[in-house]
Amino acid sequence: MANKFTRFLTDVFTGITNPKGRVANYTHATRLFIDDNMRLAPKTKFNYYLKIEVDPSAHKAANFTAKHADETGLLVKTADLPKFNFDTETYNQYNRKRIVYKNINYEDVSFTFHDDNQGVINALWAIYYGYYVRDRNLPSAAYSDKTDPYRATGTEFDKFRYGLDNDVSSPLFKSVTLYTMGRRRFIGYTLVNPKIKSWQHGNRDYAATSEPA
Repeated sequence: MANKFTRFLTDVFTGITNPKGRVANYTHATRLFIDDNMRLAPKTKFNYYLKIEVDPSAHKAANFTAKHADETGLLVKTADLPKFNFDTETYNQYNRKRIVYKNINYEDVSFTFHDDNQGVINALWAIYYGYYVRDRNLPSAAYSDKTDPYRATGTEFDKFRYGLDNDVSSPLFKSVTLYTMGRRRFIGYTLVNPKIKSWQHGNRDYAATSEPA
């Protein structure tokens, strides 16, 4: 490897004669991003993989876990990396400002999936919804106006349970890990026991003849 100081001086003199300056010098960019096996080259956004680890003991869809659990990461269109912010307090310490951390907050992250023809992503949401919400597994009779409207918990009239009354004690998702890859290496960001805060299905449009859902 050549002397870095010599390279720096070469780039400086070359940049002086370049109308765009040293920042737009091609030799500088080549040596910064390509030398040393592209060590400092920016990573590409599309080179990633999302791994969703579902607790197999928490639901009854063993077939989904066996066949499609690893496929969910292949159907991710966009993914956010973890976000953090700190609550701070500023104090005066002998006329000098001192910033003190009070708390760390983990912000929401967002993932966008393709709506595949096999229905893998839709099945993932159905499992999640049915695990936390009782309504998905109720028969049609549970919503009939002929059922007794005055049901009391623990009585013989308490035939159906609704909403979050689903005897859930452990998270369905054990972890969600986003791997960013480059130069045959990866960095993983793991969310432990995450929960979905909101889920929105995509829209449909006759004019979008070739746009993926």
